[in-house]
Amino acid sequence: MNNIFNFKRFGRTLRHDIIGTAKRAGLSMLLGPTIVLLTVALIMQIYDLIFIYGGPAENVPVYPVARFVVLCITHFIMMLFMATSSFGYLTDGRNNVTQLMLPASTLEKFLSITIIYYVFTPIVIFLAGWAGDTLIALTGLGGFTGYMNPADLIDSFGNFYDMVMPYKITPILNNLLWSFLMGYFMIASFTLLCAILFKTYKVLKTIGIYLGLNLVIGNIQTILWGNRLMQAINDADMQSLEQDVPMNIVDLAVESMTYGMIFSIVAFIALSVAIYYRLRTVKS
Repeated sequence: MNNIFNFKRFGRTLRHDIIGTAKRAGLSMLLGPTIVLLTVALIMQIYDLIFIYGGPAENVPVYPVARFVVLCITHFIMMLFMATSSFGYLTDGRNNVTQLMLPASTLEKFLSITIIYYVFTPIVIFLAGWAGDTLIALTGLGGFTGYMNPADLIDSFGNFYDMVMPYKITPILNNLLWSFLMGYFMIASFTLLCAILFKTYKVLKTIGIYLGLNLVIGNIQTILWGNRLMQAINDADMQSLEQDVPMNIVDLAVESMTYGMIFSIVAFIALSVAIYYRLRTVKS
């Protein structure tokens, strides 16, 4: 067991990988979200000037919820590049010698890399974005008003659901949350695998394969669920459909999301196994 996993040795490996990631990608993680939010603020400020708004009080407001959505989109895009920036060197025989010589098992290297990519990297990106947003909001640039208070964000999203979503489709929202979470980890594991699998054009190959797989999976989903959805809509009374969501459509949506979540879990496990064995066999 000591040859497979040792807490002290794992701690040293994790510290080594954190320091290496900070050197290779730390500046991008810290500045990237702020640069994106600052760009949004400047665009809105220019918009206000062009349309002759009289002063800061008359600027078009950009509320925290909208900025949080921008930050989430930025996070997804950055995670694609962070996989290559942080761990792409493992396929480079000139730069991966230190990693290969680490006195750590494959399991310890696997846990270290995945913890950094799945946990530390998103946390740093969101904290950097939150700090940058706070600084911009203090200046009032571009109509940035209010702050990204987590409690306020949750209330805002909750109020949105209450206003536009019928109570009957609450099960869909619950399944959507879990499906999104598992889908996120599935995509993250796929991106990480591509970063340590390909030697050149890592990002382009990752995007190309991802789009190709989405096309295939999308067609399969259409075959499996499209006809059933159309049949459920045709069977529903059109008048009731305008007033509420029929239960057969809700049940079909919940069922499809459940299968999608199961697929994401299975895919995540398979991709994680592939990452483990890639780390075990990588030499150059």
